[in-house]
Amino acid sequence: MSHILKFKADRVEELDEVNGATVLVTDHKAYAAVDLKNGTEVNDDLKNKIEEKVKESDTSVGKVYVSEDPDFSTQMKDYADRIKAGEPAEGFFDEFSDAVRRVFPSA
Repeated sequence: MSHILKFKADRVEELDEVNGATVLVTDHKAYAAVDLKNGTEVNDDLKNKIEEKVKESDTSVGKVYVSEDPDFSTQMKDYADRIKAGEPAEGFFDEFSDAVRRVFPSA
């Protein structure tokens, strides 16, 4: 992973099952942290819908990783806020990489 770019997760949030989402993109991979509505679980169908929405927002994305883990979601929101505030991603890139490896070991 060489750099991080946040893009709006508005399209993911359009899905009926999703309350909120944060999506970070790096090296043609997107990491989507989703807050789901009560009773909703991530299954293959929902992952496919989320992947489709992410790829609509950024056509350079080749692979989308989806997590509903609340801790990961909190971390992703923090990273997105830091990027939005102008903090260079290089300053927390190792921290981001560790979080991604913990939630998505095969990524």
